[in-house]
Amino acid sequence: MGIDRFDGKEIEYLQEVLASGRLSGGQYARRLEEAFAEAYGVKHAIVANSAMSLLISAWYAAGAGVGDEVICDPLVQFHAIAALWQNAYTVWADGQLRPLATREALPESEALAARQHHTTHQGRLRH
Repeated sequence: MGIDRFDGKEIEYLQEVLASGRLSGGQYARRLEEAFAEAYGVKHAIVANSAMSLLISAWYAAGAGVGDEVICDPLVQFHAIAALWQNAYTVWADGQLRPLATREALPESEALAARQHHTTHQGRLRH
């Protein structure tokens, strides 16, 4: 990122955030969420302090909980770590998630995480 990417208001924005007493949430977080949702054509977007926080939140939203089995890609271990925060346990799939071709193949699984290039997809399996 070069210096030419800034328009001179960054210090002003930073001072506003610091003066608000809220380093997370607040008007700038809402504005970022709204802009992101609009840019991607979705109803909602969520910002967080880290990718790990978002992974933990995604497992929670998917309904993974105590004793649930979640399917994770072994090449990206962060999904499994996030599942442990929900007291779920992981089952490793192969790199292409071939065992997930049919729902019947894994009837006890609650959720899965699939890697596609540098994008992660998490979600609840339909029962």
